[in-house]
Order: sequence, then structure tokens, then C-alpha cells
Amino acid sequence: MDAGAAYLRQQLHPTYRMHRVITNGGVQPNVIPDLAEAWWWVRDANMPDAKETFEKLVNVGKGAALMTGTSVDYHIVAAGWPQLGMKAIAEAIQGNIDKVGMPRWSEEEQRFARELQKSAGRPEVGLKTAVTPLGGRPQSYASNDNGDVSWSVPAGLLAFPSIVPGIAHP
Repeated sequence: MDAGAAYLRQQLHPTYRMHRVITNGGVQPNVIPDLAEAWWWVRDANMPDAKETFEKLVNVGKGAALMTGTSVDYHIVAAGWPQLGMKAIAEAIQGNIDKVGMPRWSEEEQRFARELQKSAGRPEVGLKTAVTPLGGRPQSYASNDNGDVSWSVPAGLLAFPSIVPGIAHP
């Protein structure tokens, strides 16, 4: 199934994510197990694309079972929905950020950030001092459960600028 999933990756949308862990692969390398299990996690920024990717992955499993004369069974354990954005909440959060402004970084904090950036071979720009406007940063594709919550209740995301620019994301 892993070989089929590897080839499937080439055919999917650029925003999809597909991960797996083998939870039961047998007890000895040279013996075909009577049961093998893997846990797959499929996600995308766009829910219909995630469902399409999931269906394709199920078909890869069915194809692998056909090729090996075995059977495949799957269970949906959970769903990780993308965050449902709400413009009114985003604008309210941004309005408060604009009023409060950025933290006032000390020269010691700025010096530390520049030294860290230098050691990582990144531009030595220090910590951000200007507020990022609404819509001024790329959409995140992180794995967390705030997306699930946002489909049940109105939700917004407030991020504190505590990261040294250029370190976590080149």
C-alpha cells in the first residue's frame, strides 16, 4: 500500500497532507503477517479535497489487497476539519491587535534574535516590530483541532509574534 500511496502523492493537490504510521507490521521480517495495520491521516485546507484524497487512498488499499490476494478493512476514527474562517471575528481580532500594537522588544531581545538568525544563515532582521495586516500572511496548514471547533461554534485565531523570523520557516 505504501508504494501505491507514494505514487498517489504525485496526483494530489499541492495543499493536501497524507501521513501514516504502521501500528502492526508483523512479528518477524521474513514472515508475511496474518494481519497488518496502518493508521493514515489525510488532510487538506479544502475539505472536499481531503475527502477526495481519502477516497483515493482507500482505493489504493483495495488495489494492494487485490494484488496480494488479501482483504482490506478500514475504520474512520476521527476527522480533522480545516478552520472555518469568519471575517467578522477576524476583523474584531485585528482591530484589537492594531490598537495594542506589537510588543516593545528590548535591545537584548533584538540582539539575541539577530544572532540566532546569523547562526542559522538567515537574514539578520531581528524581531518584527510592525503589525501584520489582516490577510497579510499565508494560510497555515498545521495539524490541530481548532478547525473542528470552528465548524461547531464561531471561532477566531489570535497568534502572538513570539517566533524569531526565518528560524522555523525558511
